[in-house]
Amino acid sequence: MRRYKLAAAFLALVLLAGCTAAITQRPQYINPIDFYYCRKDAVYGSETGALYYETTELGRKDMTVEEILALYFRGPVSTGLRSPFPEGLACTRAELDGGVLTLYLSEDYGALSGVELSLASACLTMTLTQIAFVDSVCVQTPGALLSAQSGQVFTPEQFVLFDASAYNPERTITLYYCAKGDALLHAEPRTVSYTSTDQLPQLAMQALLDGPQDYGLVSAIPAHTQLIDITVSDGVCMLVLSEAFADCDTSAATAAQAVRQITATLCAFDGIESVHISLLDGSGLNHFDLSRSFSPEDGWIAEE
Repeated sequence: MRRYKLAAAFLALVLLAGCTAAITQRPQYINPIDFYYCRKDAVYGSETGALYYETTELGRKDMTVEEILALYFRGPVSTGLRSPFPEGLACTRAELDGGVLTLYLSEDYGALSGVELSLASACLTMTLTQIAFVDSVCVQTPGALLSAQSGQVFTPEQFVLFDASAYNPERTITLYYCAKGDALLHAEPRTVSYTSTDQLPQLAMQALLDGPQDYGLVSAIPAHTQLIDITVSDGVCMLVLSEAFADCDTSAATAAQAVRQITATLCAFDGIESVHISLLDGSGLNHFDLSRSFSPEDGWIAEE
């Protein structure tokens, strides 16, 4: 049985940070730290990628991690940077064990997904591993399972600091969305970078959840739905989605379209013949039966 998870290898495909230069000595600072944020205008494929830092004077050498993060979460001073963190995010406690710094962040962090979650993880890791004895960073939230990366341990080396597409193959995959005015699925191509073909179903599912890029298309899958787990075994792709998916349960037609989008997208891959969807809390839908597996059927997809 092969498992596809949101791993650090996937993060390496989306993080394009421009921080290849070593930190130089700054004698004007007493106790400096580089706070990493996102560039407002990232230049992908160059050395001025998606992440950059601004140096902050901490002053006191006995500041706790919680105090440092409170300062960090206020956001950047530089106008060319933006914070990847939700407003009001707080660290309730931090624990250091064998070089692993575990952060217990407020539930706001669990609302992040996709690229924004990856960027936030990279910024936290690049910032906090500057602290003595911190080799890696792990994030926990009150709804830990709602965050696809919760519990993973990150090191700076896991984040590619340049355009990964130059070193990893790309593939155009097909996602399926809805269109206003008909009940058919419409294909939208999307190019993804990957390091292993085993990653493709997970990458496709995450891209599908991010929503369409074509303004003429819409998704029946509720916004904020998160991928918790994806497993392929004997031709069946088993998905665990966050409870937000149940928001599609407004009618049988809407729920069916959401399920069809997922099924058509994943069954386009070799080795996947059907899809089984379950929710994290074990509940089902009122208007649609999720207890069985689904395979694409004739008449689902529009002829383009």
